[in-house]
Amino acid sequence: MKETCLDKTKPIAKNLMALAKEIRGCFSFLATSSLSSELSQTEHRVVGYICHHPGCISTDLVEEFNCFRSTVSQMVNSVAKKGYIELKTSKEDKRKVLLFPTDLALKQEEEAKRLFDRFDKLVENGIDEGEKEVFLSVCAKIEENIMKEVKEK
Repeated sequence: MKETCLDKTKPIAKNLMALAKEIRGCFSFLATSSLSSELSQTEHRVVGYICHHPGCISTDLVEEFNCFRSTVSQMVNSVAKKGYIELKTSKEDKRKVLLFPTDLALKQEEEAKRLFDRFDKLVENGIDEGEKEVFLSVCAKIEENIMKEVKEK
């Protein structure tokens, strides 16, 4: 049985993709044990955004998540029906519907924060500041290479 997804004989990009898959899998495993299974992963993100931006409007979600208005409308209706957000008509502009988190959403967001804190500790366990600095430096170079390629296309 393979102990690691990393392979020194493979290119860095393949190792990064394999590691990203492992990270996503581990995070998903931890999330299922601590976050509400009533919400999809995308719904969790939408509720989180609304918790951090109370009074936002659907257009903000369209821009933040780069998706269609119809998708956002369905998502907003779904999380509102489940009791995670409240929709309130703006007093200044009756055409605007403002989105606010409920106590249920705020409680869920606190749980999500604890999950991310736990995952940060798990990932950084045993890594000293020097190693972290080298890692971030290498990541910055990889990002620079990718961005340069994307801009050229």
